[in-house]
Amino acid sequence: QSLGVLPGGDVSFAHAASADGTVVVGVSASSNGTRAFRWTAVTGMQDLGLPQGATWSRASAVSGDGSVVVGYGNEYNADRAFRWKISDCTPCRADFNTDGFLSF
Repeated sequence: QSLGVLPGGDVSFAHAASADGTVVVGVSASSNGTRAFRWTAVTGMQDLGLPQGATWSRASAVSGDGSVVVGYGNEYNADRAFRWKISDCTPCRADFNTDGFLSF
């Protein structure tokens, strides 16, 4: 099954899946550049966004239940690790500054 690409993209790569395979994370090209994504059959591919100052992001792993995504990206010209705590949200948002609140 193709997971597709983010809007404006032409390529995507899956990097990890939840324990039951219902959540897949990875990276996709998009009209906004290279972005981490989270995919489910219900939501389709969701852009996980960027923290302020970042130019790209990639999701590399997901928790067993699919609620936490980890990855990396470039923030202010330095590579940084990121953690996204997923809530039922559209668009998907992340706690980039680790203050316990979703930001985007």
